[in-house]
Amino acid sequence: MLWVLAVAGQVAWAEPVVGMDWTPLSRADLTWLEDGRSSETGVGEFDGLTRPALAPFAGVRMEHWDFLGSIGLATMRTAQSDDDGTRIQSVGGLRLGVDTQCHPGETEQVDLWVGLGAYGLIPIARDTADFYSEADAADAEFDSAQARARIGGFGARLGAGVMVPVGETVQVGGGAHLVWHGQVSFTETGQTLSSLLWIQPALRVETVLR
Repeated sequence: MLWVLAVAGQVAWAEPVVGMDWTPLSRADLTWLEDGRSSETGVGEFDGLTRPALAPFAGVRMEHWDFLGSIGLATMRTAQSDDDGTRIQSVGGLRLGVDTQCHPGETEQVDLWVGLGAYGLIPIARDTADFYSEADAADAEFDSAQARARIGGFGARLGAGVMVPVGETVQVGGGAHLVWHGQVSFTETGQTLSSLLWIQPALRVETVLR
């Protein structure tokens, strides 16, 4: 019963919070392309649209905890028409992320935080045409499946940082996350898991809505 009352008190005290992370070192375009990390669709995790350098977030802040969410969406559609008919190609990615942060060392001068988060990228890829034969449609679906495998992914991150109050409701600061990203691709003979681990520094500004 005491635990329920404590949680209820935290929820009643919760305040909305919104903010923005800036990760200027999130990509090194030439190196990214040379290493083959681009999805070649423009909407993958490392292509810069679903996870841009300026990434907003929002959530709620309790006494010592934040529960935050983020969303990224990018889609591209191409329609071609000629005497044979119309062909429509579309690709997209929907990125959903959640983070929880603890504030163990908040004072009037600084606010220390540690956080744990996870995210997933839902892929979209289609290629349809009213003049496709069954074989053409099968080939188009195979290529679309390959594109979805390159776009989709999931990951987790562990980080820490420090914020400095600027006024009563605004804080500025920064931190860094250790990020793990994974992708699974399926073939006729099995499946392949690819992963990438890196440290991602970021500058941050956030405000509590009171």
